[in-house]
Amino acid sequence: MQIIFLGGLFPPELDPWLKAQSRGIHHAPANPLQWSLAKGLNEVTGQAISIVTAPFVGRFPYAFRRLRIPSMSFAGPGSTTRNCKSISFLNIRGIAAIESFFKGISALKALTTRSPERTLLVVYGMFPNLLAAAWRIKKSRPSVEICLFVPDLPEMMGGDTSRLPVRLNLRLNSFLLRAPMRAVDYFVLVSPHMAERLPIGNR
Repeated sequence: MQIIFLGGLFPPELDPWLKAQSRGIHHAPANPLQWSLAKGLNEVTGQAISIVTAPFVGRFPYAFRRLRIPSMSFAGPGSTTRNCKSISFLNIRGIAAIESFFKGISALKALTTRSPERTLLVVYGMFPNLLAAAWRIKKSRPSVEICLFVPDLPEMMGGDTSRLPVRLNLRLNSFLLRAPMRAVDYFVLVSPHMAERLPIGNR
């Protein structure tokens, strides 16, 4: 079985640059958890894990100094080859999600085309651009299954929900996640209470 981790972790070679370009609070706390998941998958299965990542960084210009996040290949857990891809995207709110969605599809398509075997896509977080990219791949490849790891619910991931722009963004995300959530085969939740808020059913 082929396993692909889809998330927003920092490639080791790009990690210092991403942290140096961040203004104020950055998303580095999620990075160790994602690497732990990828390494854990490698140790449990005993095989190299491929990774497709669109690094979780703040948006230009207020939370990040650079306009574009560069792409690069890097070695994943259990591999001596550069079998993982960090996606390049224009780091502007809205545009970043759209560009990383389409480039995520391309990167996943390249990985799954090379492998006719069963493929498990492990998606980190309820991010519409990532989960929708996995959903699009699953629609064209019957051997693909999706496992969604939920570290937090969207409404708990920061932002003042009393502000109208934040509430509108949450409603948009909820709409964009509706179809991709139905395509998820497995859920991994960090709290049993999340099951009450998500359309898991018998999955």
